[in-house]
This record gives sequence, structure tokens and C-alpha cells, in this order.
Amino acid sequence: MNNYELTLIVKQDLESRFDIFKESFDKSLSEMGFQIAHVENIGKRFLAYPIQKNNKGLYIIYQLIGSPSSVSDLENKLKYDNSLLRYLLQRVDSHSLSNSFLTQDTVEANKRAEAKLANKAKQDALEAQAKKSAVRDDAADAFQSPKNDQSSTKDDLEESAQFDEIDNDEEHSSQETEKED
Repeated sequence: MNNYELTLIVKQDLESRFDIFKESFDKSLSEMGFQIAHVENIGKRFLAYPIQKNNKGLYIIYQLIGSPSSVSDLENKLKYDNSLLRYLLQRVDSHSLSNSFLTQDTVEANKRAEAKLANKAKQDALEAQAKKSAVRDDAADAFQSPKNDQSSTKDDLEESAQFDEIDNDEEHSSQETEKED
């Protein structure tokens, strides 16, 4: 029995039916005589170049234990499977049951993306708070302005009323002067 590592790139169209594909593939591996030591689902990633008009693919890495005689059967199955874009089957000395570089890279990229989103949300919240306080200050200024305008309007009305009284008094005195003449 030898140790093998099988890397599959599955068409991204199968993302919704991925679990069904994986179960059927696991079943066919066990029927061929392979034992699955470890399965690593890396997820969807961009391809280096388009393959069959696909720019993304779903990556899976299988750590297998099997006999060399069943490798040819496995390669025939992989060669004619239409849901696969590419595959790589290689013999390894021992299995690495830890996560591969691709998974670690994906996890780190997700952490960086989450940190970036959290930082952006924090900045947006600070900007919204600053806008809210600016609007509140503008509203306070606008609320105080009309009072000042009303008080000045009242003062203006009072002054104009005084002038009207003076004008009325002058007219009244001028009329009396005319009557006396």
C-alpha cells in the first residue's frame, strides 16, 4: 500500500451540488480500494488561466492510501469525469494531515478581509457620527437664528410703530396748524 495525494479542481458550476459530488466521489474511491486518510476542501479560487471557459474552480485535496494496481482505474475515472477541470495524482512518502498552504492562505486572506471590513465599518461609523454632530450643530444654529430673527423683527416692528406714532403726531399737529390759519 502506497500513500497518494490527489488534488482536484472541480468546475465552479457544481458549487451548489458540491456535497453530492464529493459523496459520490468518496464512494467511488472506496470502491476502487482506496482509503481516505484526510480530505481538505479548499474552496473556490481563481485559476491562473481560463480552463474550458472557467475562471474559477473548487479545489479539493485527498490524502489516499491504496495499491498501485488501482491507480490506473482511478486515473481513467478522473480522465473521463466531465465535472473536473484538472487533477493531479502523485505518490507521497507520508501524509500531511495538517492544512495545506492553499487553505492557510485562504484563511489568512479571509482574516485580512474581515479586518479590512471591520476597519471600514469603524471608519464609516466615525464619519456618520461626525456628520450627525455637524447636522446637530447646524440644526442648533438654525434653531437659534430664527429666534434672533424674530426678536430683531419684533424690535423692528416696535421701532416702526414708534415712527408711525411720531408721524401721526406730526400729521395731527400739522392739521391743527392748518385749521388755525
